[in-house]
Amino acid sequence: MNRVLSFFVVLVAIVVCAPVSAVGQAADDDPIVSSIRSKDLTRISEAVGELKSGLGSASPDVIARLNGGAIAALLDAGRYDDVCELTVSGSIFAARDTWSLEQLQRWRVRALAAAGQQKAALAAAKGLFMVAGMGSVPHDLDLLCRITRQAHPEDPTIHHRLRLQMLAAAQEHPAVRKAALTKLGESILAGVVIDPEPYRAAIANLQRRADQNYDTLYATGNLLLLSGRVKEARAAFQKAYDAAPPGEMNYASEGLAKVLKAEDLGIGRANAFVKSIRPTPKAAQAGTPTGAAAGG
Repeated sequence: MNRVLSFFVVLVAIVVCAPVSAVGQAADDDPIVSSIRSKDLTRISEAVGELKSGLGSASPDVIARLNGGAIAALLDAGRYDDVCELTVSGSIFAARDTWSLEQLQRWRVRALAAAGQQKAALAAAKGLFMVAGMGSVPHDLDLLCRITRQAHPEDPTIHHRLRLQMLAAAQEHPAVRKAALTKLGESILAGVVIDPEPYRAAIANLQRRADQNYDTLYATGNLLLLSGRVKEARAAFQKAYDAAPPGEMNYASEGLAKVLKAEDLGIGRANAFVKSIRPTPKAAQAGTPTGAAAGG
């Protein structure tokens, strides 16, 4: 969690679109990975069943196994439906942990794209961009550019326009940002509609919980962002910030920054916000920002 204050200024170089490298490498000593690689359909099905069982029973190592090699092996085996199901279930299980959530969502985007569901992959990539921590923006914009190009073969320059829009949206001064965006026409990402259904029940369950504590609120906010429900996510992250214990203030502040990124579909205002709460040296030692709520 201490990593979150390393994102204060995300360089405008983030808009360069490049091939995406694999996030996880298969763990050779994991028997589940070995079973998936075996090409034996029975063993593969049993491995998938074991992973689903681990998620259902809240096994503490199941997310590490998914991101550490199992999902990559399933993707290599062409088990795209299994990847999508496990990454959705895993995201619900790990909703409180943005880093694990990001990794799962990257696998989901790749699986949808590999399965030929390019528009669904683009919607998932947008959700990933909105929920990801600020330090992950460069990587996830690369992925977003590539998926946008694949989803719109009829428009060979669309990913270049997206890159320019992201560059404009990265400007921190409001007037400069508005002028730059106005010249670039309608937002490409704004036209991408996210299906909220995969996480609807999980969000409702979290919202019904009597213990609306920091962890519950943060998990709710992350799933709301993945679902494209940004206004509700703002309320959840603000409540999480207000309820955050001292040791979580950096992470809670990043939640507010993610909301600004999702609202604007760009990082300019989010970067300005995190600069405004940059802790003094004394406050940094205490892990406490100088304070604030995300500006509207």
